[in-house]
Parts: sequence; C-alpha cells; structure tokens
Amino acid sequence: MSQEMFIRKETSMFRKQRLRSLVVFAVMLAAMGTPAWSAGFSILEQSVPGAGRALAGMTADIEDPSALYFNAAAPAWFEKGKIIIGNHFLRAKAEFEDKGSTATGEDNGSFGGWSVIPNIYWVQPVSSTVSVGLGMSATSGTCTGYNTHWRGKYIALDTEIAVVSINPTISWKALDTLSIGAGPVIEYADVCLSQALPYGPMTGGMFPDGQLKLKGDSVAMGFAIGALYIPVEGTRLGIGYRSRITHDLDLEARVRKVPGVGVVDDDAQADLDLPAMLNLGVQQDLTERWTVMADVCWSEWSVMEELKVNFDPKVATTLGKKSETIDMSWRDCWRVGLGTEYDLNDKWTVRCGVAYDQTPVEDVEHRTPRLPDADRYWLTCGAQYRYSESITLDFGYVHIFFKDVKMDYRDVLGQTVKGDITGSADIFSMAMTYTF
Repeated sequence: MSQEMFIRKETSMFRKQRLRSLVVFAVMLAAMGTPAWSAGFSILEQSVPGAGRALAGMTADIEDPSALYFNAAAPAWFEKGKIIIGNHFLRAKAEFEDKGSTATGEDNGSFGGWSVIPNIYWVQPVSSTVSVGLGMSATSGTCTGYNTHWRGKYIALDTEIAVVSINPTISWKALDTLSIGAGPVIEYADVCLSQALPYGPMTGGMFPDGQLKLKGDSVAMGFAIGALYIPVEGTRLGIGYRSRITHDLDLEARVRKVPGVGVVDDDAQADLDLPAMLNLGVQQDLTERWTVMADVCWSEWSVMEELKVNFDPKVATTLGKKSETIDMSWRDCWRVGLGTEYDLNDKWTVRCGVAYDQTPVEDVEHRTPRLPDADRYWLTCGAQYRYSESITLDFGYVHIFFKDVKMDYRDVLGQTVKGDITGSADIFSMAMTYTF
C-alpha cells in the first residue's frame, strides 16, 4: 500500500470514528432489537404527547420539544428552554399460518415480544427570534427472528436493523407569523442478518445445513428543514422534510458448517437506503380548551428497490457467487393522522386520535419473511398532567391493528413459503418535560 493510500485510509477511519463518537449517547439510548411499527421500518414513535393523538399535528406543534423531529422550524416559537425524556414500551404479536408452502419445516407459529424505544429532545431559545434544538432517538429499525427448523430458513433466520440519530437544529422566526429551521441529521446504523444454507438438500443429507451471518455498521449524514406558519391566532400550519440517507455498510461475513472446511470469514458490503420523509400538519384551536389537528406524511420508500450484498473473495468462493440481491420493489407510501386534545382543567389535558399507515409492499411476492409488512391502523389515547410550572408528565397508549396479509416467497431452491400473516401491537408511552 502506498503512503498516499495509507494516509487516505487513516483519514477516512478517523473521520468515521469522530462521527461515531457523536452518536454514542444516542446508541446507548436506543434498543438495538427495535421493531418498526410504522410503514417499512421507520420508527415514528418520537413523541409521547403526540402518541396520544396518533401523531396528528406534530408538524405544527409549538409546545412539545419532540416536534423538532417532524419540523425543524418548531423550536423558534418556544419562549423558554425545554427538555423532554420519553420511553415507548412496545409489545407486539404476529402469527404465520401456512397455506400450501412447498418448503418443508415448522411454521414457527408466532413471533414478537417486548421492546423499548427511548428518546430525548431539547429546545433552547438564544434570542427573541432564534432557538436551537437537539434530538436523539431511534429513527428506523426492525427485528424478526425464526427458529432454525422453520420452513423459510433458507430465506431468513434473524433480521436486526437499528438506526439511531442525532439531529441538531437552528430555527429563526423570520416574521411574527413565520419561522424556518434546518439542521444536519447524523445517523448510526447497525445491521445483523442471518439465514440457513441448503447444504443438506444439496448433498442428499450427507452434511448438515450451514449458516450465513452478516453483521456490520455505518455512519451517514442527511439534513432536515422545515417551516411553521401562524396565519391567525389559533391556527398553526407546518411543513417538515427529512432527506434521504444512504448507509454504506461494512459487514463481517461468516459462513458456518461449510462441508470439509468448517468456518469461512471475510468482509462484505451493502447499501442501506433510507427514505426521505415529508410531513404536512395543521392544528386548529376550536375554543380556549379544545384543539383539533391533522397530519399527512409521505415516505419515499421507493428507494428500497433492492438489497444487494457484495461478498469479498473468500466468502464469494464458498457461496459460489459474488453477490446476493433481494428484490424489494417497494413503493412510496402515505400516512394520515387525525387527533384532538382537550384541557379538562389547569392540571389535566386528555387526547385521542386515529391514523392510517400504508405499507410500501405492493404484492405478496415481495413480502419477505425478513419484513412481513402490512397496512396499519392506529387507535390512540393519552393524557398530560402539569405537576408544576416546570414539570409536566405525559402518558400515551397506542393500539395498532395490522391488516391481514398473504406471503408467497421463494427460497434459493425454488421452494415457496406461502401463508397468511396476522398481527397487532400495543405501545405504552410515558415522558417527563422540564421547563427552565
């Protein structure tokens, strides 16, 4: 290796380590086994107050610090510094029922379980027109796992994707009725994928099945921008945009139980494309105590055309191929939320909401066992208790109904995994906001 190449490599490694140090705290906050309960594998559970009203109106919110995730312009309207620390406790259940698969094995029954998604947001005015903010949260993730005897083992065993981000923002009240804001989004992605290899069928049962496991991470950057407009008192309109981000994953590849060899280790590479997201929101005060709100979100999931892994020579030789490609063929999708909140008195506010969340998966052939996605319907409620002038407590509950869907997917041997998938999820959220 030449001295110039060595310096370039060392500089790249230093830059990556420096960026990783920025997201250490966010990684500590985020659970690595995080399931996604929004379309694709986005995580929209960013706000406990918002959870109580199905995240409706978050793009136009001027009181909740976590609104900066949806709209970078929101902090400009804060008159005092605020910090909110929230936790979302998720319990999910999904079941697979075989409907004529040609692949043999166990159905794996049901899968799911408990997970925790924490997040923290801070907003601080620095002048009468300028505020800064900082958000740290898990923004994307999925986690599915199957036993080694299930009928789709040659397609997927374990799938774990976790993405956490730090999002500093600066916002400016350009007019008495308009604010704008922007900031970088720094993401850390951690990925682990595994599947069985059909050495048994290929050798007539002379050797046991092998296993391929890929594990790696990446740091990448994007940006967020937004605007918030208050045309008349009591009406708030917001628009927020988060950019597409592509992670160049450096993976460690391990092939186990290779006939006559044992274990083969080498490197692999893959791109993980995460979608741009556009939010439009409105809040309307009907009385001094009663507010209604709505939100529309567009997610650019069409960037997920395929997931391609390129193998370095050792693993490529062992597998007999230089790469493996999963055809995703996802589409852009929409989410619509409606909600309301009502101040019962000086201490208590109650909330409720509904939402429809569209899946990016268009047909049964592209519904992979790694991510058996489906349309979702949200039904939510929540409350806020103002403990003192500086401390408020928020609580939220979300029940998510998954639309029953079908899967018809082929493994490397041409066998089909065909069946029905049903599921639901419950999210229990709580947060504390401190005003200083």
